[in-house]
Amino acid sequence: IKEVTKNAKLSLLASFFLLANPVFFVMSHLFTTDVPFLFFVLLSAYLAVKAIKSKNANYFLICALSTSAAIFLRQYAVAIPAAILIYFLVCDRRSLKKIPVLVSIVLPVALFGLYMADQIITTGQVLVNASIVIGNSFSVAGRLYADFSKVTEGKVAISFLLDMPKS
Repeated sequence: IKEVTKNAKLSLLASFFLLANPVFFVMSHLFTTDVPFLFFVLLSAYLAVKAIKSKNANYFLICALSTSAAIFLRQYAVAIPAAILIYFLVCDRRSLKKIPVLVSIVLPVALFGLYMADQIITTGQVLVNASIVIGNSFSVAGRLYADFSKVTEGKVAISFLLDMPKS
């Protein structure tokens, strides 16, 4: 937060709220990916801001690696390369042609794509979950399941489930 706002008090307050959050304490003792995911997302956001400000190739590379780790923990982190891409499309199109910027966007998504391809090749199946929650008024959840294990026999099963609770 200090990198963006230059306000040390605000960043200290935000850190305090993160540390004092009971969910953070409970999740840190369980076998879930919430705490490591949060770490890599915050690290990626910090490195993205540092990389954009300094134009340093090392920050872009470390951001790409941190984002990749976050994506492997939770696929929602695909939003990080998307946010970086949107920033450069809107604010600095010329920098999109530079290799470090492209690496920070393409590498995490490519690694995740390779992982998904490996899942399909080895198991023949893939399951993707996604959900969007906006405040208390709107939520949508969806699951895509595809079974390619019998594709040589001409059989492919694809199911998509959408959950939209009534408001």
